[in-house]
Amino acid sequence: MLKLDGTWLVVLSACETGQGEARSGEGCWVRRRGFIQAGAQNLLMTLWSVADEETSKFMLDFYDAAHQSGNAPKALAEVQRDWLVKLRKERSLAEAVRLAGPSS
Repeated sequence: MLKLDGTWLVVLSACETGQGEARSGEGCWVRRRGFIQAGAQNLLMTLWSVADEETSKFMLDFYDAAHQSGNAPKALAEVQRDWLVKLRKERSLAEAVRLAGPSS
């Protein structure tokens, strides 16, 4: 059994780590439930494909913000917002949403 007691943050930053196969009585959140039951306080997973280069930079910004604030969900929301604005200015709205938003 995985022991994560006292683990503040677990990140699964690969493509679609938050997706799962729906099973009778379990739903799609089995992976999440397992990490939380093992003791993880915060869990970050993706529901869509992620771009390698942008994700590595995004995650550095997220780790920095989460460490500074001590609030992983708030840090994620702020960094995602900042990245959406940045990418929209540099590229386009569609590209910003594709790279940093909640759709693929």
